[in-house]
Amino acid sequence: MSPMLGRVHSYRYAICALAAFAFLFALGREPPMHPATSRDVLLVQDCLAGLECPTHGPITSLRGMFHGALWPRWVGLCLRLGLELQTQHLLSLALHAAAVVVVFRVAEQELPPARSWLAASFVLLMMIPAVEHPVYWNVSLLPLPQVALVAALLQLVRSGQARWALGAGLAAAICDELHVSYVALLPSVLAIALLGAKRPWLAVLLIAGVHGALSWMLSAHAWRVNISAVHARGILVPGVIGALILVPASLYLRAGWDRIALVQRKLLTLLVLAVPVALVNVVGYALVYQSFAPRYWAPAFVPLALLASWAAARFTARPALRWLPVLPVCFGALHAIAGSVAWLRSPILPRPSLSDVASLAGALSDHSHLDLVRRLRGPVSERLILGLAPFSHRPLAPSLQASRDVRVLLAAGPARPPPPGWTSIDLSDRRVALVGMIDPWLDLGRARVCAGPDPECIQLSPADWEAALGDRRRHRDLAYPALPGVRELVQRVARRHGRISVRWEVPITPTEGTRERFVEVTEILQTPWRVERVDDIDAFPAPPARRVQLRARAGQAGRIVLEVSDQDSESVKRGLPPAFIETSPDELGIRSLLDERPWPIQLACRRGWISDCN
Repeated sequence: MSPMLGRVHSYRYAICALAAFAFLFALGREPPMHPATSRDVLLVQDCLAGLECPTHGPITSLRGMFHGALWPRWVGLCLRLGLELQTQHLLSLALHAAAVVVVFRVAEQELPPARSWLAASFVLLMMIPAVEHPVYWNVSLLPLPQVALVAALLQLVRSGQARWALGAGLAAAICDELHVSYVALLPSVLAIALLGAKRPWLAVLLIAGVHGALSWMLSAHAWRVNISAVHARGILVPGVIGALILVPASLYLRAGWDRIALVQRKLLTLLVLAVPVALVNVVGYALVYQSFAPRYWAPAFVPLALLASWAAARFTARPALRWLPVLPVCFGALHAIAGSVAWLRSPILPRPSLSDVASLAGALSDHSHLDLVRRLRGPVSERLILGLAPFSHRPLAPSLQASRDVRVLLAAGPARPPPPGWTSIDLSDRRVALVGMIDPWLDLGRARVCAGPDPECIQLSPADWEAALGDRRRHRDLAYPALPGVRELVQRVARRHGRISVRWEVPITPTEGTRERFVEVTEILQTPWRVERVDDIDAFPAPPARRVQLRARAGQAGRIVLEVSDQDSESVKRGLPPAFIETSPDELGIRSLLDERPWPIQLACRRGWISDCN
């Protein structure tokens, strides 16, 4: 090997880490403010305030189960150290890159160099759906402990030394803390310890001991609740019986295990880790209809990537192939994909990022969060209501004194002079937020909400809005603001009838001196609200429509009905009000900023590929 190639080869781990980090960074330099991120930051506020830290993490979508407390404690530690959320995101990308390096190191022990890069590339691509990158939330930290778990078990099988079981138990515990679905890996981990360790009982005790100690120390409450939830579903007893069967079966297979070659033992180890994940997902889907999201399959991704690499080495080996020409091919292709995705993901109205939400929180600091729940309007109102919760600088006590609606629009491109009556706020990526106030015609505070084919209705009152935030502290169900009465109504009727329609009947009271007002339902492709009917006031065009022009005479009042026919929408199920915006006749130019479409439709409109872009 030439001196230059030797130097490049000696820096292969650094090259691998930098390439992985650059690829993930290109896909999402700064993640959007996801509702789960807001939920997680709310959960750590007790710790930051010097109160008791939670002994459980965020609630899961698995009906009453909780993640572990490691994630909120991690976020709290980073915030104490002065690391903002966007900086924490970069740190998580660095941990992703470290995980890719570990995979590369594990693979190069068994494979030719070219196939080691292939394994690293497979894992890197699998990380994107596994953590739903670029969202920053609890699953963001999973890649490194998952890779460490696989590496420790392969070393355990290679050497038979029980000390590797200590690392495997610690890595498994961290995985379980970050996402409850990783508990499904624990039987496989114990089976591998029984099969591969020279002192199997010591290995099992080390795995169970370190796993149980860490989990109980951090998340005692979560474990109690989760075990109760599993028992209530009738899964606990079959699980214990299966574990009891696992021990003698593994010990019985040890004799045959010792007689097969080391390479075959490693391949079987990867299969033992990957195959049960598929079975658990299928069973889980049958029980709770929740297990087919990519992140639930993440425990199998690293074993599958290594198995694919071994298969590639077995069937496509070429003596002339070396790692150097494969490096630019693999990572050049990945960067090309990243660049294409980043370009295609640049929407006209992108979702607010972490720093965007922080900037808007400062601009809206005069409003309590409850004011914003009731008064915030615009295409991103739902996301901002959820995202602004942990950034509220006002006391948590209810405040319903605001009488004007706050309208927020995101605009792409460099800052321009804002329209009259609007304030411009600089955001990331050369975007701006336009904030304007208006005396509303529509009064959500006095709305009547109905649901179901034989409508069941409730009349909203100030007390309902005061309950919208609930108790956001002391580890309660504090994740999202919601109108409890509306949420209970929708969920009750949905259980009775299945898919239902929900409608808000909102009083219209024209303000003094105004004769016209435009009302437009926003986020139409995410939550398909529509203006279903307008009573006692002229509306053009005649509903149903996405936007209407209201015309009123002096002293005239009426009612507008906003309806959605898909109760599966998260905002509808949580009891959030419909997303709409009012504009006056002299603000017609602002309408061009209200079109929030997915990037394929935006791109087609930009290129002139379709004619109907209205």
